[in-house]
Amino acid sequence: MSSIIVSAERFQIITNITQFYQLSQTEALLKIPVCLTGVVTYADLGWNQLYIQDEKAGMYIAPIGLTSEPTPGDLIEIKARTTTDNGYVSINNLSIRTIKHGVSLTPIFVEEKDILSGRVSAMLVQTECTVRFLAKESDRIKIDLIKGNTRLISFIRKIPDPTFDINSLLGSKVMVTGVCANRWEGGTVASAGLFINDISKIKVLKAGITNLSAMPAVPIFKIPFTNELAESAKLIRVRGTVTAQRNSMFNLKDASGEILVRSYFSEPIELNKVYDVWGYPAIENNTVFIEDAQFKIVEQPKTEVQQAPGLEQNKEHIQIKTIKDVRILSKSLAAQGIPVKLFGVVTYADPNWNQFFLQDDTGAIYIHGWQEGVKAGQYVCVEAITHPGTVNRMLVQPKVTIISETNLPAALHIDLKTLHSETFDCAFVQAEGVVRRIDSWPGHTSIQLISEQGPFEAIICGESEYESIKHLTDSLIRITGVCAAIVNNRDQIVGVQIRVPDKKFMEVIEKPYSDPFAIEKKSIRTILNTPPSLLGLHRVKIIGTVTMSLGGYKLIVQDETGAVLVSYTGSGYYPVGDTVEIVGFVKYSEFAPEIEQAIIQKAKTKLDIKPKRIIADEVLPNGKYHQELVEIEGSLLSDAGGSAAPTFLVQSGITTFAARLETPNKLSKPELFKAGTLLRFQGICWIQTNEQKEPISFVILLRTPQDITILQKPPWWTLKHTLTTITILLSIAIASFIWIVSLKSQVRKQTEIIKEKIQKETLLEFRYKDLFENSNYFIVTT
Repeated sequence: MSSIIVSAERFQIITNITQFYQLSQTEALLKIPVCLTGVVTYADLGWNQLYIQDEKAGMYIAPIGLTSEPTPGDLIEIKARTTTDNGYVSINNLSIRTIKHGVSLTPIFVEEKDILSGRVSAMLVQTECTVRFLAKESDRIKIDLIKGNTRLISFIRKIPDPTFDINSLLGSKVMVTGVCANRWEGGTVASAGLFINDISKIKVLKAGITNLSAMPAVPIFKIPFTNELAESAKLIRVRGTVTAQRNSMFNLKDASGEILVRSYFSEPIELNKVYDVWGYPAIENNTVFIEDAQFKIVEQPKTEVQQAPGLEQNKEHIQIKTIKDVRILSKSLAAQGIPVKLFGVVTYADPNWNQFFLQDDTGAIYIHGWQEGVKAGQYVCVEAITHPGTVNRMLVQPKVTIISETNLPAALHIDLKTLHSETFDCAFVQAEGVVRRIDSWPGHTSIQLISEQGPFEAIICGESEYESIKHLTDSLIRITGVCAAIVNNRDQIVGVQIRVPDKKFMEVIEKPYSDPFAIEKKSIRTILNTPPSLLGLHRVKIIGTVTMSLGGYKLIVQDETGAVLVSYTGSGYYPVGDTVEIVGFVKYSEFAPEIEQAIIQKAKTKLDIKPKRIIADEVLPNGKYHQELVEIEGSLLSDAGGSAAPTFLVQSGITTFAARLETPNKLSKPELFKAGTLLRFQGICWIQTNEQKEPISFVILLRTPQDITILQKPPWWTLKHTLTTITILLSIAIASFIWIVSLKSQVRKQTEIIKEKIQKETLLEFRYKDLFENSNYFIVTT
């Protein structure tokens, strides 16, 4: 009890914010009176937000009981009593009185470390950052800002003119003034954001993307495999068809692939409609997706087809009895929506994607639309209308009458290259390939396969099939289903999918090894030098030591013969220096083969890899040492270091190269090195190529600051020092010259004075002598 009495004597009344923060929870429960003044920096009673600031600190107040909202810039007096709320010191019985309007506060300019330290919590701050995401929320704007590598989840209190396009700020470099709000966990800042009074507090320093619609669309398969939350992260645009939606997430599919999109918005999205999506690539569970997405439906232009006279009348007399009759229609004629009535067998039915395929003796066709009860193996009558489609004509708005159950048509045995044509689009076919990857999608199971003619994909209707077939990776299988062409934005066929009705239409020809690591080991040099036709389609096994972890489930692994980039599945962690066994598929990329879809286990024996001492002039033009651990020396061409992710520009011999810290760590930064410093770098040699895949440069990827060794500090006689010395000496010479000139002038003046004095004394002496010798009087001297 005595400690409480002492505390009460310590604070009889709280008169400033600093005293309030010094209170313990025990003291706050004493209901100490509060009477302090401060300037309102942010107010939003609708969201229960009120921030004030005095000369030394800022403070959040829950404005419970207030009926009128203070205005930012008001100097107010607050009266209340201390209490606690959820373990934090707080106040209640709040009343405020406005003392003065229009008080101006100077914001504190802050960096990322200041925000994360919490020292400016609840204070008015100003900082430079990049706008990553914007969305209207009620009568406010949610704006996500990126400061360094930190996301600031922020809000703008007042929405500007309704005609103002908030997306005009997207990607912009801005100067923002707002109140710093921190969320604390365990005594540290877990996240941060800014409360911004109005749009005028955001000043654009460098405009970002002024026209989202003018951005080029990126094919899904070319979306970069990166997970960068930084100011340098690039916004991308993707256009595709929505195939599934779950709350604020949906699947987007284009001609090259499919990707998951995560958005802040949870508004309904129309399935099977084309959308433009803008967002940022991210990685989770070794899968790329798009986050912080904004989207907009693509309105299909309604074009009036210029038709020859009498064409509309001819439409009524067109005789369409078979699927072939529909497929041979011109696009312009099919666009008129000609009613048709066809009989055939359903070869694939997909309620999740709102589609099915129909085949008769003359051909096959895609039908967009759904009717309950339709499934593969039914003989049906379809009444629908024609549509121009992309590769081939199609039907929409179907009405299906189920006639009977029947057998599916005989599958066509055609090689993959031949399937890349309009002729076999929608046909019931059979293909073989080695399974490289099996994924579960909403309502579907995806199988990635490779054959001697190239890769293709099989889609099985039903995600429940995944569990029963997920063990078939690396098996050779034969699948039967409908060939669906994958097209790009110019309606060109770039790949095929086989739509499989269910797993009964999948036959295992060669089972995979029960223990994948039981296959024969190959050296990395063998993988790098063996042509694909000889290496085969199945998994390969290597044993090597991890020389670098690139993040995003990517490693560089090296043995005695070479090095290779490995992309692996799962959530294992393999630090540099670990010797591992890797089983995966060879992928032939732009400059060197890679291993993808790998599984990894620790090796029983240790393989020690030493860096190769190399000379920069030997690396190009043949691209030697690609991905290998090397040691190389060179002189810095400019000052570098002192940051978490520096890049060093280095000269060695006649070659200039870069060295970059690839895995930055805020807690461990390399020192700042001056230009001219001779350094030794230990890291991964990464060859960079031109469009013709010819080596043109290389970069050394550093793992830690310890990969940098100082061999010789720069000589003192640098150009800068030489110029400084010359300037000083020149200044001294000029000063000396001026002093000598001044001294000569003074000497000349003194000489004249002395000369004049001597002349006067000589004259006086002459007169005195004359007087003394010629005088008639007796002269006495003493």
